[in-house]
Amino acid sequence: MSESEIPHEAVCRTELWLVAAIICVGGVLRFHSIGSEGLSHYDEGVYVLWAMGLEFPAKELFAPPLFPLVLRSVFALVGSGDFAAQAASALIGTATLPLAWWIGRRWFGRQAGFCSLILAACSGLHVAFSRTALTDVSFTFWFALAVWASSELTRRSESAAGAQTTWPWAISLGLAAGAAVNTKYNGLLALPIAAAPFLVNLACGRVNQRLAAGLAAAAGVAVLMYAPWFLHVSRVVEGGYPGLLRHHRGYSTGVLNWPQNLGSLMLSQGYLNNLTLRCLAAGMLAACGIAWAIRERLGLRSTPLAAGAGLAAGLALSCPAVWPIGLVFAAIEMRNRRAAGVLLFAWLGVFLVLTPMYRPYARLLLPLEAASWIASGAIMAAVVRVDPTAGGVRLSVGWAVTLSVGLVLWSCVPSREPATPTRDAAMDLARAAAAVAQAIPDHSDTASFVRPPVLFYVAHKRVRPVADLEWLARPGQSNEPHYLLVDQALLQDNPHAASRAAEARRILREVTRSSYRPSAVVLLDDTGTGQTARNYLLTLYRIERVAVSRETQ
Repeated sequence: MSESEIPHEAVCRTELWLVAAIICVGGVLRFHSIGSEGLSHYDEGVYVLWAMGLEFPAKELFAPPLFPLVLRSVFALVGSGDFAAQAASALIGTATLPLAWWIGRRWFGRQAGFCSLILAACSGLHVAFSRTALTDVSFTFWFALAVWASSELTRRSESAAGAQTTWPWAISLGLAAGAAVNTKYNGLLALPIAAAPFLVNLACGRVNQRLAAGLAAAAGVAVLMYAPWFLHVSRVVEGGYPGLLRHHRGYSTGVLNWPQNLGSLMLSQGYLNNLTLRCLAAGMLAACGIAWAIRERLGLRSTPLAAGAGLAAGLALSCPAVWPIGLVFAAIEMRNRRAAGVLLFAWLGVFLVLTPMYRPYARLLLPLEAASWIASGAIMAAVVRVDPTAGGVRLSVGWAVTLSVGLVLWSCVPSREPATPTRDAAMDLARAAAAVAQAIPDHSDTASFVRPPVLFYVAHKRVRPVADLEWLARPGQSNEPHYLLVDQALLQDNPHAASRAAEARRILREVTRSSYRPSAVVLLDDTGTGQTARNYLLTLYRIERVAVSRETQ
């Protein structure tokens, strides 16, 4: 693709200071209150137990091994714990910010880079999941890195001067795509998106052999990185790799539920990208506009114009309306034969189409959210054009109207409060689990029917997880546990186990109970999938078969 590039502008000292300050603000938002809520998501428990080397059945169904291996490395350096796991994710989330800045700047210019960086730093969705030990934030980092590497590969393969640097970027693309697919199973989407400029060229009858060779090499590197895990899954998962694919297809809701799921995702995004963070983004954009107007000596008339444009952009460009607007902008860039437009269109389009076909978990929006940062930066650069030679700041009327429409659409989208637990719980899971664990006698044999994060917090006790409660209906055995720890939220998801527990009430004597408040992202999962609020309650029982038999006699 004959790319009409944005001229590369050198990074000046003022820009570096502004970028560093914005990244610091984004880092503070992500590290703020880390560890205060602890772990509460089911998948968080799986990854942390995996990182600690504790066996968890069918862990291969949750994710490939890269993120648990990262956590294991962090645990080896600073010790295991919920704080260390969440801090690792927050660090990766903060590292995503300069990447968003550089992609926006390299593709669409300096102003676009600033806007992309600020929206990324103040993204409530990204901030919320950067505080969790889930795979989605690290996956978004690797995916964005792969898309950027593909743009550099495309640019250099079409330039005679850059021909010698094609292969390092091809390998970089392969490494980033390999890391993405080893973080989440949909990571291989990075390769077809990376190939989008080549495919557009091919459709137009132009073949870039250097780009084709580079993409083939990148695919080879990614496949080699993923092959060991593919073979492991084929060997240990029931049904092999097709069994894994069937498991994940079970979470797909199909095309008919696409509009409903998209609406649910938009409501979750509106809740997490709250008004406070939007106003923060607007204020930072306005401040940057003023700072740049003063530096470039654009005049008194241009300074409030730049500030006002920043305020409006910060409010309008952080809403879901930017997804379709960004697609339109990217399509126009495609007509201008720019590889950046093709990549942005593919990135936005693929995730906008595929994400709502899955269960509407808010965390799945993160790759789409990252693409919207870049699109928002591009739109901002189209709306506000800084031209010192022409005497200041000029507004593009067409894109200003489009931005206004986005602001109106944003005001029409309500935010959705997540479901709340049925009990008014003041404790987080860590403290609730600690309170229950204190009631478990030392060296007692305790069975646990709990979710993985609960198991993580009681792992220091002699607790053995059980997959079901069928053994309660059988006559007592010599190796039967003395205590049973039950997570009512898990019991609510397993009607058969709930009925077994109800039938065994005669032999279960309650020792203690402790309700807890899960994190907002867990509650959004409950609400987004249409589930009623779970009963987030831990109950410890003592098993008394002998006492019951004597009463019967």
